[in-house]
Amino acid sequence: MKSFIPKVDRSLETQEGQASPYDQAEYLRAIFETTPECIKVVSADGTLLQMNPAGLEMIEVDSGANVVGGCVYDVIDPKDREAFRDFNERICSGESGVLKFDLVGHRGTRRRMETHAVPLKQFDGTYVQLALTRDVTARERRDEDIRESEAQFRSMANDAPTMLWITEPDGSCSFLSRAWCQHTGQSEDAGLGFGWLDRVHPDDRQRAAEVFRRANERREAFSFDCRLRSADGTYRWAIDSGRPRFDDSGAFVGFVGAVIDVHERKQAEEFRSGQARVLEMVTSEQPLEKILEELVLFIEKQLPETKGAILLLDEKGERLLHGAAPHLPAAYNETINGIAVGPKAGSCGTAAYRGERVLVSDIQSDPLWEDFKELGARYGLGACWSEPIRSSSGKLLGTTAIYFPKPQEATSEAIETLEAAARFAGIAIERPRAQMALRESEERFRALTNASSDVVYRMNADWTEMRMLDGREFLADTRESKKEWVEEYIPLEERPRVLSAIRQAIKRKGVFEMEHRIVRVDGSIGWTYSRAVPMLNARGEITEWFGAASDVTLRKEAEEKLRRSNEELARFNRVAVDRELRMIELKREINDLCKELNRPARFPLSFDSSANPSPKS
Repeated sequence: MKSFIPKVDRSLETQEGQASPYDQAEYLRAIFETTPECIKVVSADGTLLQMNPAGLEMIEVDSGANVVGGCVYDVIDPKDREAFRDFNERICSGESGVLKFDLVGHRGTRRRMETHAVPLKQFDGTYVQLALTRDVTARERRDEDIRESEAQFRSMANDAPTMLWITEPDGSCSFLSRAWCQHTGQSEDAGLGFGWLDRVHPDDRQRAAEVFRRANERREAFSFDCRLRSADGTYRWAIDSGRPRFDDSGAFVGFVGAVIDVHERKQAEEFRSGQARVLEMVTSEQPLEKILEELVLFIEKQLPETKGAILLLDEKGERLLHGAAPHLPAAYNETINGIAVGPKAGSCGTAAYRGERVLVSDIQSDPLWEDFKELGARYGLGACWSEPIRSSSGKLLGTTAIYFPKPQEATSEAIETLEAAARFAGIAIERPRAQMALRESEERFRALTNASSDVVYRMNADWTEMRMLDGREFLADTRESKKEWVEEYIPLEERPRVLSAIRQAIKRKGVFEMEHRIVRVDGSIGWTYSRAVPMLNARGEITEWFGAASDVTLRKEAEEKLRRSNEELARFNRVAVDRELRMIELKREINDLCKELNRPARFPLSFDSSANPSPKS
């Protein structure tokens, strides 16, 4: 300090209102001594002129006397000495600068240093280097760790099958993994910033941008689904999810997220949803034209950029009539309405003729469309696939079709959609006819029941619910489903026997038949003969039971009276026989007594071997 601080003192001129040079020197001395970073002064030839205690500690010496006056290059790593010498010479020629180098202490400790140096002019007009040098070893290691971590992340992200991304605080994308580029066909440079939005379907783009913008403003996690344009030009469903990133100080540094292709899952969900909608419409007996239109929309949603159509076979089985095609031109629908079924009648007419799927990948070149290719060109139809619609019994009901704007080879996904639509169309077309037949059958059944005096009832498959009972003034009517029918109709003592017979009938899927007591409409106990037949579906499962019951109370009462009469007669007969037997035994005893007295028997017994003895006098 003696060689450097006084020079600094003399270079400070006292100005009005400033501290004295002595005070300035003490101030600078305090800074020099207490600064935790190295402060050093180096001459142009590399001689160390001065170094503060923090610097001495870094080079691992106890006192400045051990190094001051020596060459500073001795503590510089050999690989960095030449660069440090050039740096020192530039500073001592009047420049300022920053340099990083490795320092090797006297005990061999290696440190990475960063020095900020300025030229300090001496009285003789020459310059020395005044430098503030800090140990950046930990920072460099941390930066290296970060670089390695980022490199590992990039390597991992690029090897991952999931599309990964990173954004900056302003929302701009700064990283897109290789999977994104492979999936979308977009280069990373094109996707950075906000370029990734170009790969989002136009109908989803604004919503996706708004969700991301709002999440970025609020710095909160987000997730949304959208359609992404894939490398082959088709759109596939994906879920984009992101979470905010914060540094060690808690400052927001952007988002990290992933894009997952969920096209198959989304299609499956929409497939099930479409199925449910169609089935609901079918079961609620919506008009057929509405059901068929919903089916066409189902096809078009499963296969974007297509148009669907359903044609119905006429009663003669010779022509196809318009069923539903909401997005095909009305003029086209009108033209093909009533097209004849034949071996070269486009896709639908040929499919109906052959009874099998027809896949036309190029309308303009396929011979099946020879008579209709001009029609296809006029309305922008490039390909058409058709699937026959059949009933559950296999009867042809019509066709369903998918139209593409350009020539298109068949894909398994599209064929599955086509088959599913045809199956549902078959249900939709067949069910109204089945419902009509069922209503007619129910009318006939009702007429038959009305003509009969028997009680008629319906039970569910396991007899836990009585669905209907027409009691005919014998039993209480049931027009609505009733679960407590056993308690209402079957006397307590009869229940085990009746329920056992029901279980046996269910087990063997056979006729339930028995006579049992029952609670009549007036609350009294009567007798019924009940017989029920199970209704089976195509899989042989019981769906319900139809039964009839007769009032046999009078017969059972007559049988009971007859039984009691027979029992009374049998009892009377037993009493008479017993009395006769006792009389015979008495006569035998009298005869035996007469014999002992040597008297003739008084009561001849027809069954006795000594019957009709000669009387003695």
